Amino acid sequence: MTLEEKKKKLAELNKKFEKSYGEKGQVKTANNLDKVQFYSTGIMGIDLALNGGIAIGRVAGISGTFSSAKTSLALMTIAEQQRKDPTFYAYYYDAEQSLDIEYATALGVDMERLIVDQTEIAEEGLTKLRDSINSGIYGIAVLDSTSALNPSKNIEEEISSVSMALVARILSNAYPQLAGACAKNNCALIVIEQIRKTLVTLGNPEIASKGESGKFTFSQQVMMRRQTKVEEEDGLAVSNEVTFKVTKNKVGVPYRKCSVVCRYGEGIDKITDLARASVQLGSVSKSGAWFYYPNKESCTEDHKWQGEEAFCKYLKSHEDFKDKLYEETLNIYKNADKKTVMQDEDKTDEINAKKAELEDLKVTSNDNDVISQDSEN
Repeated sequence: MTLEEKKKKLAELNKKFEKSYGEKGQVKTANNLDKVQFYSTGIMGIDLALNGGIAIGRVAGISGTFSSAKTSLALMTIAEQQRKDPTFYAYYYDAEQSLDIEYATALGVDMERLIVDQTEIAEEGLTKLRDSINSGIYGIAVLDSTSALNPSKNIEEEISSVSMALVARILSNAYPQLAGACAKNNCALIVIEQIRKTLVTLGNPEIASKGESGKFTFSQQVMMRRQTKVEEEDGLAVSNEVTFKVTKNKVGVPYRKCSVVCRYGEGIDKITDLARASVQLGSVSKSGAWFYYPNKESCTEDHKWQGEEAFCKYLKSHEDFKDKLYEETLNIYKNADKKTVMQDEDKTDEINAKKAELEDLKVTSNDNDVISQDSEN
């Protein structure tokens, strides 16, 4: 079959498909597909790690430990889009029934344009979520969280009764429908998952609660972990250090990571995030505890700071300089090698060092055993 014959055959097939399934039933060449667009989270380090932000028309999963800013990230992404577009609406399925309106407002969310559903029954809530996405009203939808989904069977039965993997089976059926709805209506769905620990003794004991089907549906999946609690001089806790790592990315390079600070009552600190991203991408140089703009050799007295806190204070009080640094850092990222920038660091040397240390311990242990046997003889 010649090229012209194949093109003619394709045109005939498209007419048949259009007649049977409507205009959207037609097939098209790959170069006519739309390029993936992104919703910015408003946090530079996270946007860069995700290759631009949360993918539009896709499903993104946010997994993590407790108090690791999962909900904060979802709400700040909504707030960023509402700030840019006065007609932007978001849908929030609050399965946990724990959404803090005051905190969401503090993050910048317009509550008039945030539609919240607190349906108790999982099947009803997921059906409403799918239908809401299909309505085309919403740019972002959030499911918070899969762990709180409560099927009707669980509600009707006694607390002591056990139903194996009931929510996992429901989600396995729901995810393809939700993914299709998002693709048709250019809606980004953010699914928040909690992680649990199994009783295995080998390998990673951590798994996503309520099944593993999400990882096969998500175009982007990230892991957020709370690392340390930051306290003031009087011992009052004010924030958490949180690591953010991309574990799957079908629209960019995976395994990028960054570290952010989530301040209680304020959300993820954008100033600290900009300071760290600028160092990582090279728009600001760092030597020991000192920060230099643009580098140590050519900086002025006003543009060198001792400690991250001093650098962040300067950025907060100099809005023009902060905007300039943001643009410079963003331009460096756009022109950088996307395969290596913000990649997870190589752990080979560290692993080899630990192996060598273990071998030394084995040798020492064996020597001690020989000495012990000689003494007994």
